[in-house]
Amino acid sequence: MVQPTTDRRPTVDFDHHDQTIAGRIHEVYRDLRSENPIQWSDHHGGFWIATGYGPIQAIASAPDDFTSEGALIPDMTGGNALVPQMLQDPEHRLYRTLLREWFTPRRIASFEPALRDLSAEKLAALESPVDVAAEYALSIPMEMILRVVGVQEHNMDLIRDGVRYMVDQGGQDPTGATDAWRTAMSFVKEVIIAPLRESPGDDLLSYLLKQQTEVSELTDDVIAAIGFSMIGAGFDTTYKTLSTTLAYFAANPDVQAQARKSPSAQIVEEALRLFAPVATGRTVHTDTEVAGQALKAGERILLALPAANRDPLEFSEPDEPHFDRNNVRHLTFGSGIHKCLGMHLARLELRVAIEEVFRAFDDFRIAPGQEVRFVQSQVWGAVSVPIVFSRARND
Repeated sequence: MVQPTTDRRPTVDFDHHDQTIAGRIHEVYRDLRSENPIQWSDHHGGFWIATGYGPIQAIASAPDDFTSEGALIPDMTGGNALVPQMLQDPEHRLYRTLLREWFTPRRIASFEPALRDLSAEKLAALESPVDVAAEYALSIPMEMILRVVGVQEHNMDLIRDGVRYMVDQGGQDPTGATDAWRTAMSFVKEVIIAPLRESPGDDLLSYLLKQQTEVSELTDDVIAAIGFSMIGAGFDTTYKTLSTTLAYFAANPDVQAQARKSPSAQIVEEALRLFAPVATGRTVHTDTEVAGQALKAGERILLALPAANRDPLEFSEPDEPHFDRNNVRHLTFGSGIHKCLGMHLARLELRVAIEEVFRAFDDFRIAPGQEVRFVQSQVWGAVSVPIVFSRARND
């Protein structure tokens, strides 16, 4: 699989937007990692692919040497940065500081009653058989992040579809993804932000609008970019992690039975490790060396966080679920200054959503003759999980 090149870089035929590898991506990562923890791909204009835990953690923790403006490979925003994910300090620090108080553990904990009611309501309406990804896993994080950001439910369709097109189709259609980004930006500014300026609520966008008088950098364009970024990062990643976790439990009855007896928080951490959805990009700032490879300034590098989480040098039996693992050091939320702002919300959503599934269903399995469908992109995961279930008796 490794082919020599003129500059002696280990080169592989790897495309993270190749749908033919979606159902076996961890096998692909395992093969890549066993050959070399960092290799070169000529796809999408060329980029490095890092699959080893050590190199990925080192790169993610060095924002001055590996900048975040190359987070999307290929670029799908027409040169407009996702805020704050694709910014560097001091701009990154400014916006992250503004956003941090909206994602504190205490504030996130206050969402649990509404989240539990929403999950129970969605599950009560399901009939077997059902696609639990489309009819349950998608709606939970989507509706919750809209409430946090300040988007009315009747406006969710265009935002959701824009995010999903960018994420799932952008690798095959960067121009279409850029168009979807621009349409979503206009929609956020004209349909969502404008009414909030006149009638603000207790939400993130209203808060940012109030800060405009004190923070000159907070233009409407920036606030729209923050809103779209928060929505995109806040639902697609959690949705796919939840869908993939439920798919795994449905396909592995013994693991499902083990999970039902395990503490919810430990189930969530192991699910996050096993089914990390995101591979994120960086741009090399200055010539450097990582894992024996010479990286040149301006080159891009894809950090395959799902691969890092299954590195046998870091985790024993890395492909097996162990709900009693101690000191889980997974990189699902990244590392360093760009560590995911929404990690507490994601953990809460996963915990409550899984608890409510176990409470509502005595048992669930992959529907006979049906298969789970995965999508392969920078946000990998199950997008169709057809199951049959037996509803719990409330005696």
